[in-house]
Amino acid sequence: MIKVPNINLKNFISGSKKEKNKFIKDIGLAFEKIGFVSLKGHFLDKSLINNLYTEVNSFFNLPLAIKLKYEIKGLNGQRGYTSFGKEHAKGRKVGDLK
Repeated sequence: MIKVPNINLKNFISGSKKEKNKFIKDIGLAFEKIGFVSLKGHFLDKSLINNLYTEVNSFFNLPLAIKLKYEIKGLNGQRGYTSFGKEHAKGRKVGDLK
């Protein structure tokens, strides 16, 4: 299993030219290889992050019929809710488990 890279935004915002270039390379590779990155050194405080997770959990605990009202057809999951098994990795025909 590929590990999700943990990248520090402060290296880009206030780092040296070498640190900025490494940040750009690392985040680009993370999105290219696996599509995810764990970002630290950002401006979001702990209470805002906790509130975000509370809201996300509340939404995903709603009945499917309500969540489906937020699914926007024709956008291929780029906006709104995407129901289970509709997205799949490039070159795959089986839906992702996300």
